[in-house]
Amino acid sequence: MECLKCKIFKKGFCFVAWMFFLILANCFYSHAYGFLSDNTYSLPEGKDMLMHPSCYGCLDYEWSSSDDSIITVNEYGIIHAGRVGSAEVKAVNKNDGSESGCRVEVTQPEPVRMVYASSTTACVDKEFEVVATTVKNAEKVKFVANYYGASKVYYTSNKRDLGNCLIWKKNIKIPKECNVSITAYAKIHGHWETCGGARYDLSVYHCPGDNFSSNREKGISNKGADFIASCEGFVSWTYTDSANILTVGYGSRVYPFEPYYNNISQEEGVALLSRTLTQGNYVKSVNRFLRENDIKCNQQQFDALVSFSYNLGCAWMFNGSYLSQILKNCGGSVSYGTVNSDNGLCVRVRPSTSARRICAIPDRTTVTVLSDNPENGNWYRVRLQNGRVGYCCGDFLNITRSGGGERSLSNINLGEFISEVSAYHHAAKRCLKGLLARRFHELDIFIYGVYSRFRSQHFSYGNYPIPQCAKKIM
Repeated sequence: MECLKCKIFKKGFCFVAWMFFLILANCFYSHAYGFLSDNTYSLPEGKDMLMHPSCYGCLDYEWSSSDDSIITVNEYGIIHAGRVGSAEVKAVNKNDGSESGCRVEVTQPEPVRMVYASSTTACVDKEFEVVATTVKNAEKVKFVANYYGASKVYYTSNKRDLGNCLIWKKNIKIPKECNVSITAYAKIHGHWETCGGARYDLSVYHCPGDNFSSNREKGISNKGADFIASCEGFVSWTYTDSANILTVGYGSRVYPFEPYYNNISQEEGVALLSRTLTQGNYVKSVNRFLRENDIKCNQQQFDALVSFSYNLGCAWMFNGSYLSQILKNCGGSVSYGTVNSDNGLCVRVRPSTSARRICAIPDRTTVTVLSDNPENGNWYRVRLQNGRVGYCCGDFLNITRSGGGERSLSNINLGEFISEVSAYHHAAKRCLKGLLARRFHELDIFIYGVYSRFRSQHFSYGNYPIPQCAKKIM
């Protein structure tokens, strides 16, 4: 019989040995350490990927690859998949010498690189063009359109060599109003193949005309997309923009650990821009804002808001900004506030009792309330009878509304709208002439439906007042 002490010793020894084995196994088989959290990253041949979680911190590291024929890596931590295989990627912090690393597996190239349509929305029974780029050895391409549970196949042999890929085009039309999903397939060595990025979604409507105002969901028009492209300019390789953000093509942002194509053609830049606008947050967010606030708009107004959001982000619609309040107050009605304090009421530059006082207005004075929704508790943005704008505490205001009607951007207070849109021309706390020019061009689209090609530093002096802070740069 084995003694109790021996049993305990054996069990303890086995436990220690097992833990030691797990530690060794982790050292030998775990490839990720530091900020690279995954053991192995997978990347199709020909694609790139940013390997740092921040566009800003990547330059703090020295990057290297264990096999440059499989994976190359540049100073930004962007890797390129050169051929099928696997390699180690390592980043060494220039400041403290700490290391991060992982293994990258390069898989077979994707048969279809990109797919898009010439329009983000299409008209019922009217032709529009679908475009796909594929690997060089593709023999043929077909587009499969799915709508109402049915599928229709369109074959094409209309191709052109772009150098590093082939581009294929086909005109199609959809006979009814619906949402359509289009998937591209490439025929390679006699077999039809597709991949995750080969799908494009769009909506088909009965098109009533650009000036028709409705609360139906919209997509950006071809003219709107062309305007944004002219603002952004095209760059085939990844670059850092004025905000130090990595972008490619027509201002499409590069996100960490999301594979993308670098060294792209202009056609692929258009495809990437179209996908970014329609399947990213821009078109969706503008539609959501208008829908949630029951606001009607026409196509030119929608295009201007999408362009504005593509340049500045979508947060302005949902963070209580004054611009969003101007859009919400487009119902053809006006709100007034009458002071009900014997001691009068202070008007301040911000919604707080600690903010600088603009002036004091006496009891029974009437002001125009510029925002239906109070800020910072119960503060309202108001316009005084002399035109000055500030904030008053709603505890001492009797608020009434006059007039009324449907909410439509055609009823917007243009003076307030022009003034507030023009204010968004700063970057790094500096007035930028190019940004102010873009705001004026977007106002041209919103108000007049004029989609002039963007020219940096160009102004329509006669249409819009120059903000006071920008006069020194004119």
